[in-house]
Amino acid sequence: MKMSETKGTQGCHPGSVYRVGVQSDADPDYHMNCLLRRQQAFAPPQFEPGAETIERLRDTHVLVVGAGGLGCEVLKCLCLSGFRRLDVIDMDTIHVTNLHRQFLFREKHVGRPKAQVAAEALNAQYAHLRVHVTGHVGRLEEKDEAFYRQFQIIVAGLDSVEARRWLNATVHSLAETDQNGDVELQSCIPLLDGGSEGLKGQARCIFPFVTSCFECSLQSFPPQTSYPLCTLAETPRLPEHCIEYAMIVLWTQQFPDREFDGDNPEHLQWLYERAKQRAETFGIQGVTYRLTLGVTKRIIPAVASTNAIIAAMLVEEALKIATFCVCSSHDARIAGIDTHSSSAPPSSSPSSSSSSAHASTSGRSSERKKLDSPFHGDRRHVTPLPSPSASSVSCDDASSASLSHDRDEEPPQEGQKRLRGRGAAANAEGTEEAPGGTRREESSEGPPSELSGVQNYIMYMGETGVYTHTFEYAKNPDCVVCSGRGAMKKVVDPDETSLQDLLELLSQDPALNLKGPGISSATAVLFLQKPPQLRQQLETNLRKSLRELADSGMLKEGEELLVTDVALPSTLRLRLFFEKPASV
Repeated sequence: MKMSETKGTQGCHPGSVYRVGVQSDADPDYHMNCLLRRQQAFAPPQFEPGAETIERLRDTHVLVVGAGGLGCEVLKCLCLSGFRRLDVIDMDTIHVTNLHRQFLFREKHVGRPKAQVAAEALNAQYAHLRVHVTGHVGRLEEKDEAFYRQFQIIVAGLDSVEARRWLNATVHSLAETDQNGDVELQSCIPLLDGGSEGLKGQARCIFPFVTSCFECSLQSFPPQTSYPLCTLAETPRLPEHCIEYAMIVLWTQQFPDREFDGDNPEHLQWLYERAKQRAETFGIQGVTYRLTLGVTKRIIPAVASTNAIIAAMLVEEALKIATFCVCSSHDARIAGIDTHSSSAPPSSSPSSSSSSAHASTSGRSSERKKLDSPFHGDRRHVTPLPSPSASSVSCDDASSASLSHDRDEEPPQEGQKRLRGRGAAANAEGTEEAPGGTRREESSEGPPSELSGVQNYIMYMGETGVYTHTFEYAKNPDCVVCSGRGAMKKVVDPDETSLQDLLELLSQDPALNLKGPGISSATAVLFLQKPPQLRQQLETNLRKSLRELADSGMLKEGEELLVTDVALPSTLRLRLFFEKPASV
């Protein structure tokens, strides 16, 4: 199709006008040239159209975490959007049940690692685009910090809340600080997180210590009742995984012409026996007949169209972050300028900034240090940058939700005060549109530290139509990853609270979502779940009251205890304070 020459918009730099010609398969960069070599009406001031922006996009190193249904779509979209340096990591192998929605795999690939096959398929399919994809087989935890530091953007398509929590905390731990303790934004790696379930999905942008993180929204997750089929087939970890696999796969193989009836006792007994056998094979405990009854009607299949929509949202944000071609969630904060200031100089994109920051790290190692682990050590404050003047719709549930426990209050640093003050002023100047269509003035009252002025969360719901909603998911002021608060503080009755009661109290906290915590003090290991021999030796401590443990010297009031759990990406710090006895 012949298209006429397109003139640059007002304010376009001389020489930045790009002539749109005839689209041809011989020009793989046709669409990227149309987008990145012309001035855009909705681009921020720091966008610089031209060949350099295209080269910067090609050099942006992106990590895709997960090569399942969503990960395959993300990888394809990244290849077709101009990205050339891609890495993908996944621990799973391909199962026959993956083939109907994970389109990079074929029947001949069954049994092979997903990451390896995905890299091979993409390198072959998009060789004309000069794409280079590297596959990594293994768990996220097996990679060191140097592995994650080499990327400018990380896109996650994980089906495990625990893995997403670990990745979120790891990305925050990679942030570096200067001599004043301010977070250097050039060292922060944007994390784009997506998820889908049936005809629903979400995508979000996480910029460390600027926007809310994944841990901030942990309370919004209901107890998991549906599981991806690839997890059920290849890496079962829960008794529910074994039951659902027996119902979806084993029943269909054994009785292809009979539909499973959850009300038939014979069907349920058969399912229970097969699930128990599978659980024994993988060393999983907890498969009971009662649990089998509760699981049989809770499976939600993956929908390819939902994965495609969420993947497109994620890649669109990645393209914005890498090129500044359209206003993105991070533009004003990364660039460090006011989007309404005409005198502000253009700034480089986060990808180039990250690259230069990493290249010069060795030369400035004496001037800055890496942040401590989000769960172990003090967090720092972010160097203040002007907030966008346009207000964002915040999530009421997120902003009003706070943890049920208190934390040690640390005096806010000077940088935090400046950040909060500017954010409040920016929000006070603008107005926002309420969901009902009315406009309301944004008040400067309330907790301005919870808002970053960034609409970083988008929901998609396609069950009864097509509906999307974009808003700012507010930061949790007590988040254990990004809040900058100290150790968690608990006030307990030492005489009435046993160690077992304390661990149950932590497990029931929706903000922590612990599975089986262990705890230790500076002088003793109080309890550990593994190994079984050590657990058996320490079980006697569970029945002791905290007063007894304190009298025996195993813990002290106010000292820092370390809590470990499989759901935590790192050690959680806890301080216990004893209730004073009531005066008679």
